[in-house]
Amino acid sequence: MPSNQSEAKCVINLNTLPDDVLLAILRFCDTKSLSVLSRVSRNLCRVAKDDSIWRRIALQCVNVHSSDKTGLLSWKELCRVSWNWTHGYCKDRFIIRFKCNLMPWIQLGRHRELFVAQAADVILYQIRKHNKGGHFSWKPLMTIGGHQGDISKFVITGGQLLTCGMDKSVRTWNLETGICNGLYLGHTGQVHSVDCFREVIVSGSRDKTIKVWCQQTQSCLHTIDIQDNVWTVSLNPSSRCVASGSSGHTRDSAPLQLWDINSGRHIMNLLTGSAQAGAGVRGIKWETPFTLLSCGYDTTVRLWDTRLHNHSASSCVRKWEDPHDSVVYCIDSDNKWMVISGTNRYGVVRIWDKRFRKCLQMYYAGRNSSSPVYSLSFNRTSLYVALASGVRMLDFTV
Repeated sequence: MPSNQSEAKCVINLNTLPDDVLLAILRFCDTKSLSVLSRVSRNLCRVAKDDSIWRRIALQCVNVHSSDKTGLLSWKELCRVSWNWTHGYCKDRFIIRFKCNLMPWIQLGRHRELFVAQAADVILYQIRKHNKGGHFSWKPLMTIGGHQGDISKFVITGGQLLTCGMDKSVRTWNLETGICNGLYLGHTGQVHSVDCFREVIVSGSRDKTIKVWCQQTQSCLHTIDIQDNVWTVSLNPSSRCVASGSSGHTRDSAPLQLWDINSGRHIMNLLTGSAQAGAGVRGIKWETPFTLLSCGYDTTVRLWDTRLHNHSASSCVRKWEDPHDSVVYCIDSDNKWMVISGTNRYGVVRIWDKRFRKCLQMYYAGRNSSSPVYSLSFNRTSLYVALASGVRMLDFTV
């Protein structure tokens, strides 16, 4: 039997190991083990914060990408913020209040500026620096207006703003000057949706048509008859096609269809096999040249793969049903694992992970509100939700 003295000599102290050996060991640990080890000693705490350890863990989290720079947030901090997203830890703030109830549309800019469609205007808000109390405010910097009716939707691309509205028009604006440099008339009904890529503009209207416009000549290239009210359009620049979402009240017209923008011909219907009358599509988002997300009145978020159209009865590869059977008004995603949906009741926002079938987390954006979520936009740390009474921000850096 070895003596106690010889046994003590065989004990390895982690603090005495070189950093490269410690890193090799800690890379096998999960987040809970790393948290415990970081409390053992200052040396272990220092090594356990290394980005090479947390990068592997972070890439398995939602709303984190391999291209994320670690200048502002470390990989460990990105893991913590992602954990807050999926476990319900955030601060809910009212950042913009409306004087009357509206149906706003919002979009985040590249530098954390926020564009908000309020009635017939699009207002650019920018965050101001924190004051002594630790609070911040959003101040309007620019107001762009010219529509004769409320703006339904807008898109920001290439330094310009593209808007459509209830006055049956589509307009383009220079974001530096705020001047309208393009007016597109031709729809006979309210224009509900618009999208753009380079010189091509696509608009969908209540007049049951989609129009393809050329920015250079400001003329209509094609008019596509949908035979149903068009709620949303989304352009895929890679395959040169546009996805249309309609109300679903016409028996001969599928709620979700693909169209070729060069010729205006029909490409395919995206069907679930159990589509019901009135199961219209409210939102569409292309994630890759072949996959897109959709949501609508069937209370379901669906993931489609257009490559499967000729090989199966349905191109729907995954679906997530709202547990409260609420209409899903809008969707967005991080183009990886996370999908965010906004419903038509009580400002409810849901976080989904494509690797799971159940909802990860639910948020009430304004607990006393009964408003639908008309639009949402998010970045790594914050979620912006447009309600009838204003815009709320959910901050996940707490």
